[in-house]
Amino acid sequence: MGGSNKSYRIQFAENFIWRGWLSKEDFDALREMLHTYRTITLHALNIDLLDLWDAQWNWFANDCDQQIWIKDHNFFGEIVLGLAPGSTQVLFLSIKSLSFSSVQFQDASLEISHALDISRLQHLNLRNCHHTWPLFRKIVESAKPLNLRSLELVIPHHSDDSYAKEVDKDWIEPFLSSFEDLNSLNLLVLNEEGPKTISRYWPSIFHHQETLARLVYHEIHTKFWVD
Repeated sequence: MGGSNKSYRIQFAENFIWRGWLSKEDFDALREMLHTYRTITLHALNIDLLDLWDAQWNWFANDCDQQIWIKDHNFFGEIVLGLAPGSTQVLFLSIKSLSFSSVQFQDASLEISHALDISRLQHLNLRNCHHTWPLFRKIVESAKPLNLRSLELVIPHHSDDSYAKEVDKDWIEPFLSSFEDLNSLNLLVLNEEGPKTISRYWPSIFHHQETLARLVYHEIHTKFWVD
C-alpha cells in the first residue's frame, strides 16, 4: 500500500474451478488467465456460470452496443474462452476432465470442440447447457475416437426454447453410440412421451453395457400421458 508496487504470481493447480457470473472485469480476468496458463498441465476444468442470462447481463451491463453485439455472438465461446469465430486452436493441451454448467454452445460449437479437444477427455459433465446438439453433432461428424470413461448430461428444462431442448435430446443417442467403454453414465432427460422416452435412450445406453459399472438415469415428467 502507500504507493508500493506488488507483483503477484498465480500458481496454477491441476484443477481449476470457476463458479459465478460476477462483473465484466472478472470475466476479462478469467479469459486472460485461461489463455495465459493454457499450456500448463491443467487436467480438470470446471466452469459454472450459474445462470447464462445473468452472466451475459453482468458482462454488458448498461452498454447498448454490447447488448446488440451479444445477439449474434456466443458469450461463452467468445467472451469467457476468448475464441475467435472460426478458430480451430486447441486451447488446453492436457485436460482430461471437463465440467460446464449453464453455458451455451450455439454458434460456437466448432470452435469449442476444437479448443477443448474433446477426444482427449476422460470425464465430461454438461449440466443445463443450452444448445448442446451442435456440439454433439460436431463431435460425431468429426469421427474422432473418444476416450470418455464417465459422462454426466443434464438437459436444461427451464429454458423457453422448446425447439432447442427437443433437438438436444435427438443428439443424445447418436453421441452415446459414437464411442465405447463408458464406465459411468449420469443422464437426466425430459419425459414428454411416457414409456416412449425410456425406450428412446436404452439402445444407446446398452451400447456400453460391457463396461458400464455405474448408471444413474433420471426423468423429469413435463406432462401427463395416457397409455
